[in-house]
Amino acid sequence: MKRRILLYVVWLVCVILMTGCKPNPLAQSGNNRNDGTMLTTFEYEKRDGEIAVVCHFGIPSIIPNDDGTDSIMMTGLSNTYETFGLPFLTVKLALPKDSAIEAVTASWGEEAAINDVVLRENEYEATEDSASKDNSLADTKNQWMASASVQEFYGVRVAYVTVFPVSYQPEQKLVSYCGNAKVLLSLKESKWNLSRFDSDAEQEIKEIVDNPGDVGDYI
Repeated sequence: MKRRILLYVVWLVCVILMTGCKPNPLAQSGNNRNDGTMLTTFEYEKRDGEIAVVCHFGIPSIIPNDDGTDSIMMTGLSNTYETFGLPFLTVKLALPKDSAIEAVTASWGEEAAINDVVLRENEYEATEDSASKDNSLADTKNQWMASASVQEFYGVRVAYVTVFPVSYQPEQKLVSYCGNAKVLLSLKESKWNLSRFDSDAEQEIKEIVDNPGDVGDYI
């Protein structure tokens, strides 16, 4: 009986230690180092004359390097080739037929910060071609940024909506990030040329975009 009670006490202490040592970094700021295991998700909604893209981001993972610098990663995100290689998310959406993007606006949700971070600088910086696409529009009013560019595939316009939820201030050794973002694409009427669009093109585009169910509406 005493042995069973002792085992229960040991188990209870372990549970308290494991759960009590993982505060939510979105609820505080300071020297938060974390494992970055939360997943990134997004959803989109088509409305009359606009598309809303809502993103829910995971937590940055700060990874120490052998040279005393740090690297940063976020689950489900890629990293730029800019100076400090910050994480970003790109959502590829086939636009509604006969439409084009007129403007991009963004709003940002919960904010948090991680102190004492020395990010490693990339050995090379992005060129203009690799950093952005033609016909891009951006909302850069915040420390974070959202942009949208358009490419055409067989006359179908595909928007590349890119969200940068992390910023870095090297002088302060400070990483700032947000838990969610909402990007609004305002649309305008613009005639498409779908003369090359057929069933093969439809299948190819479905494999590119994140909203394949909307591609069949063009025929």
